Amino acid sequence: ILVQPSEEMSKLIRVELNENVETRDKDLEAIKEWLKKQPHLPDTF
Repeated sequence: ILVQPSEEMSKLIRVELNENVETRDKDLEAIKEWLKKQPHLPDTF
């Protein structure tokens, strides 16, 4: 079981990772596309 971070910790994580909520979905799609092009990595993620 993974313990979810508190709201305060979540905010700190977003700042530390420089997460932009406006581009998050597009960024995730770019990562997924990159993963598909990596034959040495598993197909499921």
